[in-house]
Amino acid sequence: MQIRRIGQWSSSGITTATRLVIRDEVAYASFWAGLGGGERPSVDFSRDVVIAVASGQRATGGHSIAVERVTRSGAGLAVEVVETMPGPGCVSTQALTQPVDVIVVAAADLKTWSFSDESRPQACQ
Repeated sequence: MQIRRIGQWSSSGITTATRLVIRDEVAYASFWAGLGGGERPSVDFSRDVVIAVASGQRATGGHSIAVERVTRSGAGLAVEVVETMPGPGCVSTQALTQPVDVIVVAAADLKTWSFSDESRPQACQ
């Protein structure tokens, strides 16, 4: 399925690991307000859903999270999430981070979803 990325941040304020499928404007407005992400992009919830994934709080920089792929799985969505972290020998900032990725997909007709997670260390030189 085609993914439209509407936001990706390393400092989101979301301190716990989160996997969300947002299906209406009220829930979307509430979630976006918690991000402090500026003006909220418009979403047509008659056609689309918002998917948000967050790593939770990390003790250093160099962490990221991304929805890599979304596919239809029967009557639902299968969401593949990749978390990246500093690999051995990587130098990273000593600052708290809260990585998050927010996407939109055309899947308002689907009623179930599943998330699969993969962790990948960064290669450093």
